[in-house]
Amino acid sequence: MEHPSNISDLLKGTDIKTDLNISVKGIAINSKDVENDYIFFAIKGEKTDGNIYAKDAIKKGAKVIITDSNLNFEIPTLKTADIHKTLSIVCKNFYSNPSSKLSVTAITGTKGKTTTSILIQRALNKCQIKTGLIGTINYQTHKRIISEASNTTPLANLINILLLEMLKDGDESCIMEISSHSLKLKRVDDIEFDRAVFTNLQSDHLDFHKTIQDYANSKLMLFKLLNSSPKKNKFAIINEDDNFSVEIKKILNKDINIITYSILKDSLVTAKNIDIKASELSFDMVHNNKKYNFKTNLTGIHNIYNILALTGTAISYNIEPQFIRDIIESIDFIPGRLEKIDSKKGFYVYIDYAHTEESLRQVLKTFNSIPHSRIITVFGCGGDRDRTKRAPMGKVASELSDYVIITSDNPRTEDPLKIISEIEKGAKETSRNNYIIMPDRKEAIIHSIKMASKMDIVLIAGKGHENYQIIGNSKIHFSDREIVIEAINKK
Repeated sequence: MEHPSNISDLLKGTDIKTDLNISVKGIAINSKDVENDYIFFAIKGEKTDGNIYAKDAIKKGAKVIITDSNLNFEIPTLKTADIHKTLSIVCKNFYSNPSSKLSVTAITGTKGKTTTSILIQRALNKCQIKTGLIGTINYQTHKRIISEASNTTPLANLINILLLEMLKDGDESCIMEISSHSLKLKRVDDIEFDRAVFTNLQSDHLDFHKTIQDYANSKLMLFKLLNSSPKKNKFAIINEDDNFSVEIKKILNKDINIITYSILKDSLVTAKNIDIKASELSFDMVHNNKKYNFKTNLTGIHNIYNILALTGTAISYNIEPQFIRDIIESIDFIPGRLEKIDSKKGFYVYIDYAHTEESLRQVLKTFNSIPHSRIITVFGCGGDRDRTKRAPMGKVASELSDYVIITSDNPRTEDPLKIISEIEKGAKETSRNNYIIMPDRKEAIIHSIKMASKMDIVLIAGKGHENYQIIGNSKIHFSDREIVIEAINKK
């Protein structure tokens, strides 16, 4: 596909005014990716500054440097006041605005983005709407997995490249998980959205946002982008049981079609007569006074919300709820999202990505509401991330579990024992004394399986689908799922 290549054309719509007549062949934000005749965006990140690597980019063939600093290099150096916005616009122009040629559905919220996005993509493909996915686990077209995910929502240049791959494979639609980071850093500012789905708002990522208000405002940005999208017949699919839904509805333009879903209220899509078991759930989905009985191997109240979000989105595609019911019944699990592993020994093991106080509470409340003997929870907290959630997670785990094993997650550059001690403070608040500390995550998982007996529920929380562990600056192979299966086979 031919790309507009003149720098002055690519910069249209940005705050950079130039009459430079330079042809460029690509865009890079990492000096390692630079090739001859590239633009290099010297972006300051949380850990490093792209300006430091500008000379490396020049050696590799960069023709133009774009920066927000008062620096000049030996090739044309253009300054912008907002480098993230400029990157977004330049990528849209260079890649010929691929989002304008796809029906793009964005999903945001603290929890549920991954499950909901996978459910929607699978449902649309089953209904012969060829659909790609950009999400936490991987990036794919309807035909193939392009790659594992580097970020839930990647930088603007990669987003546009992925959208082009979808178009090449004949996709008509794209489902995108939209993180608060990506909204604040303007990665999706120039994506043309058709739909925006809101799952819920809980406290998270305060290491980045600093305040819950900034986090909430970042989520709200998606619906402002939906307002400004030039697409016609746009939809907002909103969880009406979450209080933040009020703020979203306040800012939506009148031309946006609103589809609400709920368990507690009479919304456009509502769940009633809910029955949750350890291995399945069922409920009646009500839409336009019609009742559809849904059964699924997924479990937990949160998965009812995810299925309702799917149903609301499907309605916006003119797909009847009965088709969704049939698709849901055929889904066994979502990787790392309350993923059930059959012990064949009378106890249940679940792997879940729960890594916030509220998400851990919801999973444990679900388990407490169904028949069981003991709940055994294994979890830790990530290093170099939001420290405010550590003690609350320790407290919730101790309160709602019979037995807790506090271990490591991805400690990164923090001391694992220091992280664990901060979690332990919360566990101590309960005075239940029902926890032990095992810093080695593999050892902790094996111990939980060894002690499990009939009707016990074992929850391995925090890492979900991840097949790695980050210790220091090293990323090593590590799969909760593989360790659980190995431990069960040896039991």
